[in-house]
Amino acid sequence: MSRMPRLFLERTLLFSFCIHGIAMLTMVFFLLAGLPGGPNDGAARMAYVAHMPWLWRLGWFTWQLTALSDLLISLALLRIRWRLMALLNVLLVVAGMIPDQMGQVLWMTQGVALAQYGTLTLYNQFEATVFLWIGVFGGGFYTLAAVGWTWCFATEKAWRWSRNLTIYSLLLWSLFAFLSVNPLLPSFLQLSSLWIAAGNALGFILLLTWLALAAETVMRAARPDQEVGRYAPGIIPAPISSV
Repeated sequence: MSRMPRLFLERTLLFSFCIHGIAMLTMVFFLLAGLPGGPNDGAARMAYVAHMPWLWRLGWFTWQLTALSDLLISLALLRIRWRLMALLNVLLVVAGMIPDQMGQVLWMTQGVALAQYGTLTLYNQFEATVFLWIGVFGGGFYTLAAVGWTWCFATEKAWRWSRNLTIYSLLLWSLFAFLSVNPLLPSFLQLSSLWIAAGNALGFILLLTWLALAAETVMRAARPDQEVGRYAPGIIPAPISSV
């Protein structure tokens, strides 16, 4: 495996870890008050978007960067080896970015204007539509791409992707898949917005762990332990006994 594609993959994984962490913070402080499943009802969500437009836009901007990080991971895998699966991953991420980014941009522009000058009925209809684009269609395609990432990692013997990581990955992607399709299920199977928000919060915390473990796996494979030098395991010296 050549050095530059591997370094690019390492850096994209670390970038994705960092930007997802930042985006989760902006979700709590900038976006949650204006989202279904948050602490406010429809009228209060509309008022928040109307009166805090720049915080609203800043919050969504960080999530746009997370979508970019997903694309970069897929491109990094494509540069390394898995031509067919990695190409499919790129296409799945792009397919997710189309409804996801359209919904976010509309919510940052038309949604703000509608919150400021429109009626609650119109805003609720708009909110339901863009939330479906972002959470269901965007989230669904991103989850399929993540399954492809796992296949790429698990089939590279040099990375020693463990069985436990595969099981962890499948459980995580299953959670995201269920949350993405839940609004399309029959009404008696649908979760409330509060439960979907809580599930997504848990999922993204677990995603941070997955990204950290994936980055560690790639970096450890390229930097095996050595007897001496910078990659030698650290040894804590024994205390010097007093005479």
